[in-house]
Amino acid sequence: MDQPPPPPPPQPQAPPAPALLDISAALHLLPLIEFEPAYFAAPGRAAPESSTEADPAAWESYWRAALADAGIAGLTPLPGTFLVPAAHVTDPILTTLALRHLAAVCPGGAWTRATIDTFDLDRVAPLPGGYLIRSAAGDHLRPQTSGTLADLQTWADALHLPDGVTTVLAFGLPDLAARIAADHIHLTDTAGQYRFATTHTALAHAVTTARAQVESLRRRLAALLEHHTAPPLAHALADILVNAW
Repeated sequence: MDQPPPPPPPQPQAPPAPALLDISAALHLLPLIEFEPAYFAAPGRAAPESSTEADPAAWESYWRAALADAGIAGLTPLPGTFLVPAAHVTDPILTTLALRHLAAVCPGGAWTRATIDTFDLDRVAPLPGGYLIRSAAGDHLRPQTSGTLADLQTWADALHLPDGVTTVLAFGLPDLAARIAADHIHLTDTAGQYRFATTHTALAHAVTTARAQVESLRRRLAALLEHHTAPPLAHALADILVNAW
């Protein structure tokens, strides 16, 4: 008598979606600036051969040494990144960062001798950075790829979505989408790994606070650049570097 075929092996089950975490309490979007070590490292300083994920300690040691080559000390990056809270960047460090960034697109310091009428501002790109999502419950998510500080505009736009409409936020990986659901805004990523909720009021306050912090950074940078070029050009460059809206 034929034996019945064996039952098929059980199919792997997808992990359950994480619970929706309310991050409304003390919600902040913390402005970050990226300090890419290649901009600062002395010639001949070699980066670790391993990845940042495989040996984060080696990469942080290299990062600190590279910044020290440019006279920068006292910064601490977010773990596993080159991102530093903008509030921790002192005026001397901000000046060094801006001058290195401008030198990469305008060798020889020609911008210091230019005017706003003669300099091609399209040559200048914003400083890389982004935002850390922080609440009373802790630090939740930071960009795994850099954007710019102008990414805040998409968060502001999310405050005005029609109910039930979804929009993708400029965040850097992981991709985040925002959707209005009743009196909350839900934030999710495409992989389903993160699920956050915040009240409209909490997100509006976080956006307003972050915008004020970025504007303060812009004013600081403009004043610092005035020591190197004419004031109109200094302010125009500061607008671009922090991507002020």
